[in-house]
Amino acid sequence: MASGASPSFSVKGGGLPTDEFAEYSADVPSFRRYLSPALLKELLCIPAHGYITPYPLTLPGLKVQKGLLPGTRSSAESQLDSEAHLQFVCKVYEAVRRDLCEVLEKRRKDRKFIDVVTKSCNQQNQAAMRGMTQKERRSFFLSASYETVLGKTDEKGEVVIGARGPEDADLAVDIAPIPEKLQGKHVTFFMPPTSADVAAKALKSWHPIDGREEPAMQRRLVEESGILPKWGADDEDSLVPDCRSFQTSCRTYVDCCRQYVASAVPPFKKQRCEGTSLLNARPDNLAYPIKRIPGLEIPDSGHILNKCPLPLHLYDFCTQLFHCWDLGSDALTFYVPKLETEDEARYLRKLISEAGRILQEMLSACQGEGAAAAARGFEPGSVRLIVVFESPRLIFRMRQVANILHPYFAGGSLGWHDFLAATARAFRFDSHYRMPLKSDPNIVVEGIKASHERVAQTIGRSGGIAIGGMYGVVPEGGNVDSEICARIGFVKDLVTQMARGLDGFWIGHLPFVRPAIALVEAYTRYRTEKLEGGSEKSALEDLRALIASFFVNLDSSPSSSHATGGAQVSEEDRQSYTEYLMEFIQRDDADVKSLDEKSDILFPRALLASLTMRRPEQESLESVEANIRYNVFQSLQYIVDYLANGNACVGLPAANTAPVGSRRTAFVHVLDDMATLERSRWEMWSEVYHGRFPRTAFLRVLFEELAFIREGQEDGVKKICVRWTRRAEGDAYGGGHHETEKWYQVAKCIMIQLVCDPEPVEFVSELLLPFTLPLLKDSRNPWAQACEIQNGVEGGAATPSGVRFWRRGENSVTEFCTYFEEVFGSVEYAERMSQRQFNGVEEALEFSCYLVSKALDKAQLERALMFPTGGAQREGVCAEVAGDRDGLSRLVSERLRRVLLPDGGTAPFRWAAAKAVVETCLLRHGCPGVSVTVLRDLQGKWNLVPDGSHVASSSSSRLSCCAVANTTTGGLSMRAQPGAAGLVEKKMSAATHMQMASLSKTIGAAFALDFFRVHGLDAKTTPANSVLRSLPSEGERFVLKSAPGCPEEWAEEVMLAHLISHTAKGMHYVRGFPLPGFQFENDCPGGRPPVEDLLLHAGKYGYDPAELLVSRKPSTVFKYSGGGFLVLQYILEKMSGQSIEELVRPFLDRCGAQDLSFRSVEEIGAPGIDSPHAHGHLDDGSPAAKGGRLLFPELAAGAEGTTEGMAAFLAALTNAYWDHEAGSARQAHAAAGRPCGEEGSQRKEVVLSHETAVNMLHLGPDLGSLDFMGAQMGLGVFVAVCGKNRVACHQAANDGFRGLFLVCFWGPDRGKGIVVTSNGDNAAVAMICEIALEIMLIEGWQGVDYRPRSVFAEHAAMKQEEHVNRGVKDLLLSRFLPDLPDKHQSRCGDPVDAFSKLSLCSPAAVMIHRCNNQRFARAENLFSPLVPVFDPLAFGNDGKIMDSWETQRHQEAEFDFVEFSISTGDKPADFDLIHVSTIYHDGNHASHCQLDVRDDSDRRSSERWVPVLPFTSLDGHSSHWFKVCPHRGRLFRLRNYPDGGISRLGLYQSEEVLRALVELSASRAEVLQRRDMFPNASALQSFLCNGSNGGQSLRLRFPFEIGNEQKPLVVADGMQGVAGGTVPPLQSSSGGRWGGGDGGRSGEDDPRRLAVRRAWSAVRAGEEVDIAGELYGGRVLAASNQHYGPAARLLAPEAPLGMHDGFESKRSRQPGHFEEATIALGPPGFSGCDPRELRIMVDFTYFVNNNPREVEILGGELPSGQPSLVDVNWQVIVPRTFVKPYRGNKIVFPITTTSSGHGLLPAKVSVLLIRVFPDGGLNRVRALSMASPALLDEIATLGLRRCS
Repeated sequence: MASGASPSFSVKGGGLPTDEFAEYSADVPSFRRYLSPALLKELLCIPAHGYITPYPLTLPGLKVQKGLLPGTRSSAESQLDSEAHLQFVCKVYEAVRRDLCEVLEKRRKDRKFIDVVTKSCNQQNQAAMRGMTQKERRSFFLSASYETVLGKTDEKGEVVIGARGPEDADLAVDIAPIPEKLQGKHVTFFMPPTSADVAAKALKSWHPIDGREEPAMQRRLVEESGILPKWGADDEDSLVPDCRSFQTSCRTYVDCCRQYVASAVPPFKKQRCEGTSLLNARPDNLAYPIKRIPGLEIPDSGHILNKCPLPLHLYDFCTQLFHCWDLGSDALTFYVPKLETEDEARYLRKLISEAGRILQEMLSACQGEGAAAAARGFEPGSVRLIVVFESPRLIFRMRQVANILHPYFAGGSLGWHDFLAATARAFRFDSHYRMPLKSDPNIVVEGIKASHERVAQTIGRSGGIAIGGMYGVVPEGGNVDSEICARIGFVKDLVTQMARGLDGFWIGHLPFVRPAIALVEAYTRYRTEKLEGGSEKSALEDLRALIASFFVNLDSSPSSSHATGGAQVSEEDRQSYTEYLMEFIQRDDADVKSLDEKSDILFPRALLASLTMRRPEQESLESVEANIRYNVFQSLQYIVDYLANGNACVGLPAANTAPVGSRRTAFVHVLDDMATLERSRWEMWSEVYHGRFPRTAFLRVLFEELAFIREGQEDGVKKICVRWTRRAEGDAYGGGHHETEKWYQVAKCIMIQLVCDPEPVEFVSELLLPFTLPLLKDSRNPWAQACEIQNGVEGGAATPSGVRFWRRGENSVTEFCTYFEEVFGSVEYAERMSQRQFNGVEEALEFSCYLVSKALDKAQLERALMFPTGGAQREGVCAEVAGDRDGLSRLVSERLRRVLLPDGGTAPFRWAAAKAVVETCLLRHGCPGVSVTVLRDLQGKWNLVPDGSHVASSSSSRLSCCAVANTTTGGLSMRAQPGAAGLVEKKMSAATHMQMASLSKTIGAAFALDFFRVHGLDAKTTPANSVLRSLPSEGERFVLKSAPGCPEEWAEEVMLAHLISHTAKGMHYVRGFPLPGFQFENDCPGGRPPVEDLLLHAGKYGYDPAELLVSRKPSTVFKYSGGGFLVLQYILEKMSGQSIEELVRPFLDRCGAQDLSFRSVEEIGAPGIDSPHAHGHLDDGSPAAKGGRLLFPELAAGAEGTTEGMAAFLAALTNAYWDHEAGSARQAHAAAGRPCGEEGSQRKEVVLSHETAVNMLHLGPDLGSLDFMGAQMGLGVFVAVCGKNRVACHQAANDGFRGLFLVCFWGPDRGKGIVVTSNGDNAAVAMICEIALEIMLIEGWQGVDYRPRSVFAEHAAMKQEEHVNRGVKDLLLSRFLPDLPDKHQSRCGDPVDAFSKLSLCSPAAVMIHRCNNQRFARAENLFSPLVPVFDPLAFGNDGKIMDSWETQRHQEAEFDFVEFSISTGDKPADFDLIHVSTIYHDGNHASHCQLDVRDDSDRRSSERWVPVLPFTSLDGHSSHWFKVCPHRGRLFRLRNYPDGGISRLGLYQSEEVLRALVELSASRAEVLQRRDMFPNASALQSFLCNGSNGGQSLRLRFPFEIGNEQKPLVVADGMQGVAGGTVPPLQSSSGGRWGGGDGGRSGEDDPRRLAVRRAWSAVRAGEEVDIAGELYGGRVLAASNQHYGPAARLLAPEAPLGMHDGFESKRSRQPGHFEEATIALGPPGFSGCDPRELRIMVDFTYFVNNNPREVEILGGELPSGQPSLVDVNWQVIVPRTFVKPYRGNKIVFPITTTSSGHGLLPAKVSVLLIRVFPDGGLNRVRALSMASPALLDEIATLGLRRCS
C-alpha cells in the first residue's frame, strides 16, 4: 500500500456499545425477557411509535402510549389514565419496586437450582436403572429410591420445592372474613372483559339465553338452589396483553363493577372514570365479578417509567382499586395467578397495603367538598384474594401463603392447566417424567386428585373458598354428536371436582352455566342425604332426571347456535348416556388412590401428578408422533389467532367420541389459552429433548401440519379453525387482522424455537409479547424485524439479555430447515442441505439435484409433495415424480435459486453472505486472492449420548472443523506477469495452500508446551539455558547470551515460556529464503537452512546476530520476537532428534490439520508450476520473490497449508481449553509407567492437553502488547477482549502474504472463529480486517462496534514489519468493546451525598484516562454523587454488582490503579481534604491506598507523580478522612494496594465541608442521621475544627453490618480445623439436602444413609466414582474461613449455580496465608483408597476474578478407633500449583509419585486437606476413583451396598 493511504470501510448498519442499553428495564431486569432493551430503545427514541410524556411536571419520567391518554380515544376509555390515576400507579410502583425485583431474582435463582439438581438426580436415576427390565424400572420409578428435586435444600438450607417437614401439615390456616355474596358454591363463567357486549353477557349469565327452551327440571333446580354464578374476568391467560386491548378490558371491568353495585358516584369522581351502563335494563341476579390479574413477570408495554415498563399486574390492580375503592369487596375481589413462593405472597401483601396507604393519603389530600368523607369511607382491608395455586412450588406452601396474605386471603383455586405446565417445566430435565397428555380427556378424573384434595382439605376445611379448575370444552354449534360429547365430559368433570370436596369450578361456555348450577344443586342434595344416612332416593331420582334432560332437544339446546348438523338422539342412546353418567356419579372415587400427606413418601410426587409412567404402547414412536401432531396442529392455530386477531382464548376443534351409545365421533371445541399452550410446548419439548422423538421428525410433522392448514384440508381427526389467508394484492400493511399468512410464518419460527431450543424461554409470552406492539404487528415480515431489533442483526453490537430470539448460527440446522422447507417439503432434504457448507450457489444447486434425483427414496419424495401450494400445482409435481425425477430436480432448482438469490433481498444463508463479502472486498481492494474459513460450534446445542440423556451445557460442546468449517476462496493464486515466460493466471481453490506466516507461532507454542509437559519440564520455571546445555552437540553449542552492557544473569533468567511470550528475545521479523533452485544474494544455494545453522551463523543468512542476544530483563517488557521461536525450534529438534516436520506431523494429524505442514512442496520435490501453493504478490502486483514466494523458519513463520487446516488446529485448541480431561489420563498413565495409546507402549506421547490450552490463553500483566497489537499476550497467542468474549488471535505477515485468525474461546460467541489469509502484501491488511469484521457481523458476534469509521493511517516512519499489527489493531481490534462489569443502576430519587457538590471529583469534572483493572466493579463509581448502595441480590456476569471500584484478586502487579483528570477551568484544583470510603467492602476492601498527583494534563508526560496521600492503610466498611497539605493538580492516580474495593473518593477544601456540616446541623439535621452517610457526624465536625494541617486522619466504621460474615465450620463433637476432635457420624454436608429431614430417625432408617446406599448400589465395578461427594458419603469436616460461601457445597453432586455455591474466603493480606477445608472420603468407616487410583478435580466455574492463586492438596489416613484429625499424618499428594489460569474452568490432578513433588505417597488416603493460597473460592472438589471390586466389597461391609 502506498504510504499515506488511509483505507476506510463500513459495515451495514451501526452498532452501539452495550452500555447504551443498560438503563432500559434496569429497574426490573426480569422484564428484559419480554421487552428487550433494544426494543424499548426503539419504541422510546423514535417519535413515530407514539410514546409521549403526558404529565411532564408531575410525572417527568413516565412515557405513555399516546392512544391510551385522554383525548385520543373514546371519552370512556381515555378517562382511565387520568393524571391522578397515573400518579397513584407510579407511587405504588416506587413503594414496592425493590421488593418485586427481589422476588423475581429469587425466582430466577430457584429455577436454576431446580434445573441443576434435577439434572443431577436424573443422572443418578439413570445409573440406578441400567440393566433393569421394564417392570423393574417401573417399580423403581414408583419407589422412594427414585431421586427428585423435591425436598432438596439450597446453599442457605432452604427447601426450594416441596414441603419443609411434617410440621407443615399441622399449620393452621387463617381465612379472611368472606363477603356474603362470595360465600357458597362457585359456578364461575370465565371470560375476559374484552368488550361491553361480552361483559354484559357474563354479568347476565344466570339468566336463560333468550329464545332457548330449558328443561323444567333444570329450571326448578336453578331457582331452588339460590346459587348465583360468578364471573371470572380473566386479564391473564385469556387476554392478549396489548396495551390498548388491556386498557379496554380495565375500563370495561370498572363499568361492570359499578353496574353490579349500582352505587352513587362518590365526591372523588373527578379523579375517577365515570361509569357507563353496560346493560339495557338492570336485571336482578347478576354474576359476582372477580378479576384475575396478570402474573408478576409480565410488563406493561403501554406505560414506561424511567425507561422501564410498569408491571402489568400492578397497573391492573391499582387501576381497579383507584376507580372502585368505594365499592368495597364487591369490586375488589381478585384471582391471583402465577405465585411461586411465600416471598412473592409477602410482596403481594405489601403491594395491597402500600396501595391502600397511598390511596388513603391521596383521598385525604383531595380538595373539594366531600373529600374528607371520602377518605373516611375507604376501607383498605376490603380487598379479597383467591390465590390460583398453579405452581408446583406454591402448592406445598398453601397454608403459609394463606397466613401471609391474611387479612386478604379468601380462598384458593387449582389452575390445573398452568399447574401441569409448571410441573413439566420443573421436571423438564428428568428423562423419566411424563406429564399427562393434553389430548387425554380424563386428566381431571385420573391425574390430579391429590391436588384437588389438598385444596379442599387445606382451604375448604378451614372455612375458605376451595375451587377446582376449568371445564373448557365447547360443543360445535348445531352438531348433536358434539353436544353429546361435550355434555358427558361436562358432567364427569364437574361431579369429580364436587366429589373431592371442592366448592366450585370454572366454565368456559356460557350456555353451560345454568346446567352447572342445577347439577351442583342436585348433586349436593344427593351427597348430603348419602352422608347423613338418610334416604337418597328422591335426590338420586332428581339427579337422574336432570342428567337425562341434558340429552333432550339438543337441536334447540342453549348451546346450539345453528340448525342441527347431526342425527337426533335415540331413546336408547339417551338411556345409555344417562346410565353411564349415573354409574360414574355413584362410583367411589377411591379407584384413584389417595396418599397420606404425613406418612406416604410418594405424596409429594402424587401431588404434582408426577407418578405417571406410560405404558409401552404409549412410548411407541407412532403414539408419540400422534400426540406431537395434535399439539403442533393446535398450537400453530392458537399462536396465529393470538397474534393476528388478538384472541387469547381460542376454541380449537378436536375430535371426540362418546364413550357409550352410538359412539359417533364429532368435533368439539377445546378452549385453548396461554396455559394450554404452555402445556403443549413442554410436552413436545420433553419428547424432543430427551430423544424420544427425533428433532427431524418434529420438523417433518410441523411442516406437514403447516401444509395441511395452508391447503385448507380437513379430515375426520382434524378441522381447521384459523384459516390461512393472504393479504390482498395492493392492500397496505396495517394491523394484520385479516391476514394470517405472515403470522403462520411467525408461528412456525416460534414453535421451532420453543421445541428445539435446549434452553427454552420460561414462558411462551416472552416470545409473543413483542409481536403485540404495532411496531411489529404492522410489519410485512414481523419475525425478521423482531430478530433485527432484538438481536442486533443489523444493529451491530449485541444487546444485553432480553427477548431471546435465536441468533444466526444457533441451531442452524433447524434454522435452515425453515428456508429449505419453502423449497422442497422434505425434512430429509432440508436437513442434508443445511448440514452442507457450499462454496457457491451452483454448488448448492448441484447438490440439491443429486438429493432429489438420486438420494431421497420414494416415501420421502411423496411426503414432500404435500408442500407446494395449490392442488393443481401438487398434481403437476406428482406427475413429474411419476414420470421423471430429473423434471422434479429442475423444478426444485428453480425454487432453490429464488431462495438463494432473492430479488432485492439478502441471502438467508451465511455461507452465501460470506461469499458475497469476500468477493466484494477482493474486488474493492485489488488484492490477488484470499482464503477464508469460518469456525462454528454447531454441535453444542444438540448432542444425544447413547443412553438418551441430553448434553446441552456449553462445556460439553466441541468444535469440529471438518463438520463446521466453511472455506471461501476467491481471486488468483498466481497473476500473469508481462514478459514472464511460463507464468499464467491461476485461480485459487479450497485446496490452494497459503503461507500461514506468524500463525505458525501459535501451532509451535501449543506443541512445545505439551512436549515439555510430557517430558517433565515446566516451561514457566525451567531456564532455557539449562535445557540448551543439556542437549546433545557434536560441535559448537548454542546458548543464550546477554547483549553487551547487560547483566549476564539476564540470559540465565530466560525461561522456556519467555521464548514464546515475546518477553526475552529480539528479532521482530525473521527473513525468508529463496525456494530450492534459486539463490541468495550472496550466491548461497536456496532452500531453508537448518535452524541450528541459522542460530550459529546468523550473518551468513542476512540475520543480525545482535538480535539473538538477550537485551532486556526477561518478563519485564513485551517486544515481538521471532528469534525466540528459532531457539524454541532448535530445542525441540535437538531433544527429539527429528526435524520439526517429523516431530509435529502426528500432532497436526490428531488435530485434524492434515493439510498443514512445516515442509514446502518444493522441499519434497514437487514442481513449482504445479504447486498447490499460491504465489505471493507485492502491492504493485509483482511477485514477492523468484518462484513466487520465500521460505521462512518453520515455527517462527514457516507453516503452509489451507485456512481450513489452521481452523482445525484452532478448534482443537478451543476444545482442549474446556475439556478438563484432555491429556490428563494419558499423562497419568505415562508418568506412572503404565501403558498408554492403542499399542500399550510406554512412550510419552505428546497431546494437546487441557493444561497447555489453559496456560496458553491465560493473561498475566500487560507488558506492552496492548500498545503493540491491541490485545494482551498469552503464550504464543494474543488474547483480545471483545465485550464478554475472549478471543484468541494472531496476525501474519510474510513477504507477499498476510493473514489473521480470530477464535472465541470464552463468552457468548464461544466456538466461533475466522481464519483469513491472502497472497497480497500491505494492501491486503485492510481487506483482511474488513472481511473479518463483515463475517463477524454475519455470524452475529457480540461485543463489536460495527459503526462505520476510518482510523488507520500509515506513517512514513512505520517499519515494514509493523504494518500488519498496526492495521489489525486500528482497523479491527480497536472496534472490540471493553468488558466492563455490569453497571450499578442508580435511580431517580436515590439519596445524594451531602458533600457531593463540594467535591472536586464530580462526574462532570472527572475524566478517567486509564484503569488497569475493574473486573468486579467500575472505577467510575468512585465519583458518583449518590450515597453508595448495597443490593444483596444484584449479581452480574462478573459476580456481585457493587456500587464502588473493585478489582480482581491476586493481581501480579504490586497495585491496581486508576488515572483520572479533573477539569476545573484554567486553574488546577485546590484541595486539602481527602475522603476515601470502603462502605460495604469488609473483607474484600483495599488494604491500603495512595493518591498521586501531577499538575500536567498530559498523562504521557515524563514528569514524576507526587504522592499527596502517601501509602495509607484502609479499614473495611469505613469512612476515612485525611487532612493533607494544600495541593493542586489536574492529573491524579489512585493506587489500590494490593487489590480490592474502594467505594468513593472525594477531594475537598476542609473549610467548605465544615461550613456545609454546620448548615446541615441547623437546617437538615435529619440528613446527619443517615448511617450510610455519616457514621458519626459529631466526630467529623470535631476533626474538621482541629486547625492543624496535614498528617491527620479520621476513621469511622459504619454502624451497621453487611451480613456476609460466616464463622469457621464447626462440626459435631467440637471439631474445628485440624486442631482436634473426633470424626462426626454420617451427616449431610448441606444440612439434609436429601430431603425429609431426619425426623428423629437414625441408623438404617436415616434418609441420608438411604440416599448414600442408593448411590453406591448403582455403581458398577470399573466405573469412576466421586468418593468425596456427599452422594457417596463424603463430608466436609472442617473449614478455616467461609466468609462468602460454605465449604459444605464443595461436595454437592449437582453442578454449581454461582459464586455463592462454593467455598470462598475473604481476601487475605498476610504473606504466606492460606485457607483450608478438610474432606472425609467415602462414608464413615471407609478405610480409604490408594492415592494413585485418585484423580482430584477442582472446579472454579463461577470464580473468574477470585479463584485462588495456588492450590495444594494433602492426604492422610484417619487412624482406627476414635479418629481425630490431629492424629492424621498429612502428606502432600498435589504440590502447590499455580491455578490462576483455570479461572472459570476446571483442573484435574492425577496423583502420582511425581505429582506429589517428593516421590512419596501415603499408602492409603481417607481424608483430604485442600489448601488455597492465599485465599479465594472454588465451587466443587471431586475425588474420582475407579470402583474396584475391593472398594465395592468394603462399601458392602458397611451396609451401604449389597454384597457382590
